[in-house]
Amino acid sequence: MSLKNFLTKWRYLGFDKETAEKYRTEMYISNLKIVQQICLILVFVMLAVALFFNYYESNQMKTALTVVNALISLLLYFIISRQFPRLQEVSNDKAANFLNSLVFFISYYSCFYLIYLGTFAAKNNLAVNAIWMLMFVQIIFNRFPWQNILVVFPCAIIFIFCSHFLKDMDKATYDTFHTFIVVIIGLFISWNKSRMNLQNIISSALLKQANYTLYHTSMTDELTGMSNRRQTFKKLSKIQKSCSQNNKPLTCLVMDVDNFKNYNDFYGHPAGDRLLRQIGHMLSQYAEANGIEAGRIGGEEFMAVWAETEENKGEKVANELRLAVAALNISHAAAEAAKIVTISVGLFAVKLPNEYKTETIYALADNALYKAKAYGRNCCWKYCAASNSFIAIQ
Repeated sequence: MSLKNFLTKWRYLGFDKETAEKYRTEMYISNLKIVQQICLILVFVMLAVALFFNYYESNQMKTALTVVNALISLLLYFIISRQFPRLQEVSNDKAANFLNSLVFFISYYSCFYLIYLGTFAAKNNLAVNAIWMLMFVQIIFNRFPWQNILVVFPCAIIFIFCSHFLKDMDKATYDTFHTFIVVIIGLFISWNKSRMNLQNIISSALLKQANYTLYHTSMTDELTGMSNRRQTFKKLSKIQKSCSQNNKPLTCLVMDVDNFKNYNDFYGHPAGDRLLRQIGHMLSQYAEANGIEAGRIGGEEFMAVWAETEENKGEKVANELRLAVAALNISHAAAEAAKIVTISVGLFAVKLPNEYKTETIYALADNALYKAKAYGRNCCWKYCAASNSFIAIQ
């Protein structure tokens, strides 16, 4: 591996630039959750420390500074809680830049507070605790290594300068040595932790996409892209239940391509597939424009279902779809009657759908379709509940 490739891999946590940039917002959002949790913890910790400074050390300066930090933590907690939902509405780049700026601010603020505790507040004592807390600032957040360097290196230099300015040489040297060790260890741990976080984010995203693809595949007809049989009947059941609860009429329409077997035998199966895709596309567009649910339920058979909103809409839809397929003017030399592709339609419309099971609704619409087939095809028939009979739609 060349030095350039190594540095690129190191810079982007072992991933290529495109992958790292794609998921950086999710990585920064995980930081925001960390900040939110830390802020809440710091409020209670700082107040406890303030009580210690006030009653045991009688140091008003430390007490006031600690209380101010507790209030800042509390304010930051509420700001994050309020802004978090809005981040989902902005663009990926804007959200990432905002989150990154916020984490940079918190990191610098924390480092400068630790610098104060390890130098000015420590007087001539060693700053071991404050120095090792610098590593906590490095590893607590998930970010790219160059971002960590931008935070830690300047703060480490400032700390070393302040330590040499305020302390004896031997103690300042000891602080410098500890700072160097902490920065190196912190960068190493941070790189591996951030890489694991980014890897988990990518894995979760890929798993989510795979689950969506699997769900979409299980519910979608592969040939036409419409709802498959399972999903279409699921929609029928859902609409039937809704209509029963709201006392609304329901309409179920079943369609079948006339002489489709002859078409397949004459033109070939690839042509038959293209025909079904063409009819499915037309039906999908019609369904979307008219607020109805439609799907392919097997072979050359399609179904549409909806809650009725106007009288005789089912008859109107049945005829419009029949005429729309004929208007495609697709040649069908092997047809028994018309020499173009046509469909037959069976219709079931009922005012009280709660009196029928889902299977019965489909069966009656399908029986109406068979009547249309038996009486010459390229026509529409419906089931009449009042007379318990099947009649042609004019």
